[in-house]
Amino acid sequence: MKHLSIMRRIASLKHRLVGWWRGADAPGDWLFQRPWLSWLADPSLASQLPLLYRVFAAYCRLCLRAAKADGVPGAKRVLRIVQWLSARSASVRDTRIKVRDHDVFLDLQDPRFLLVVNELLGSPEITDLTACLSPGDTFVDVGANHGSFSIVASKLVGRRGLVVSIEPQSRLARLLDQSLSFGAACEFAVHRFAVGDQDGSVELFVPSGSSGYGGLYAGFSAFGDYQATRVPIKRFDGAVEWRKFRGNTFVKLDVEGSESAFLRGAREMLATLKPRIMMEIHPQSMQAAGVTLDGLKALLRDLGYAHYRELGLAEAYRPIETLEAPRARSVVLKAA
Repeated sequence: MKHLSIMRRIASLKHRLVGWWRGADAPGDWLFQRPWLSWLADPSLASQLPLLYRVFAAYCRLCLRAAKADGVPGAKRVLRIVQWLSARSASVRDTRIKVRDHDVFLDLQDPRFLLVVNELLGSPEITDLTACLSPGDTFVDVGANHGSFSIVASKLVGRRGLVVSIEPQSRLARLLDQSLSFGAACEFAVHRFAVGDQDGSVELFVPSGSSGYGGLYAGFSAFGDYQATRVPIKRFDGAVEWRKFRGNTFVKLDVEGSESAFLRGAREMLATLKPRIMMEIHPQSMQAAGVTLDGLKALLRDLGYAHYRELGLAEAYRPIETLEAPRARSVVLKAA
């Protein structure tokens, strides 16, 4: 019996160690899959990281070469160790990386930096953006995060164009301002507030696993280890000088459940300029916000948006009535 008890304890300890190594399941775990880690195998990119992060890159590179699996065993935990050591060694938290023709300042304490580099390398969303913007246009990035879309758009719209970025996470807004100041080819403005259909202040929830899930609804964004901070919230129509926009306007909207509130708060701009809108539709974030897909479609129709197409696909626009969202998806909306 004593031997059995010892074996159970060993098995329990092994289970706990394996669980610690793999990391608790969380929505941001997909960042540690092969497609999003593969850029770390590129010496021209990995060599720009600080020393401790180059160790992480080397670990991922070895695992990617040795394994056929999609994931890198323990990558999440290795990154956490690197982040912990970096924070305590006065190592640089923010670093600038040149990705192709773009320079971006990254918060290396935020695992989402892994995705940012992939976006700048040419994600389907970025490719779609390239086809939608011309010199002299205005790009509005609502929920900019590190600003991949803003950075790319700043080159696409050229010297006569304009980029307007909105990001309530202050550290990310600061980094985006640095990135655009360093490499933007156009005039730009970075606003640090959340968007909605009223003015005031609101609590913003940001999980440590990825800033990309930061939002105003605890049911979607307050999971695991997270921070809650008070941030300003503003109506777009009253907070941004949209009447000074140039050329055609294109809006990217990614605000974790606040999409409907933004649309109501930008009603005048949308009715006047009729910009195309690139928008993420996420069933879980909408549920947390108390928004139904039918309600969202009714609001879009009321605002004059009658057609959509799937992002990244060369297909014709479809009637908004046919839009379904059994899973998270991104679409481009067009006014009638």
